[in-house]
Amino acid sequence: RAAALHAGKEGHEVKLQELLQGEANGRRGVASARLGLHVLLTESDGSGSDYSDAYGKLVRWIEAEPAALRDELRRFAFPMLVHCFLALVGRGEIEAASALLQAQANQARSAAEKATLFALSSVKQPQDLHQKDAARSLLSTRVAVTCTALAFEA
Repeated sequence: RAAALHAGKEGHEVKLQELLQGEANGRRGVASARLGLHVLLTESDGSGSDYSDAYGKLVRWIEAEPAALRDELRRFAFPMLVHCFLALVGRGEIEAASALLQAQANQARSAAEKATLFALSSVKQPQDLHQKDAARSLLSTRVAVTCTALAFEA
């Protein structure tokens, strides 16, 4: 089976870029019931703690799984880290986004992932999501993570 980062309920798909655009058009705080992977576009205290906490829970859950599943489930962590970073930048919570990226930099397991983190470190403002090639590429590319049925059901 494959799970896509942007996969939603009832077969709908919503891209992060569309959600960020909706926020920019004054629909801040509107939760999308179509999302399978929850994207928080609600008002926050500006600390980014909602994303940091949720990402931390994901990592702790993965690490608590049996060893046979852990390596396979770790494949989901890096795309979610990128997703959380881009969402925080889109909300204008730059310090929180940078802190999340720095705190979780060890999640990059390959040269490509390390290069992605390096490229994302230059994304410092919401408008960079549309101006920086790395951010534009990540926002327009679906990430598919393949896994066994056992890991998918975990």
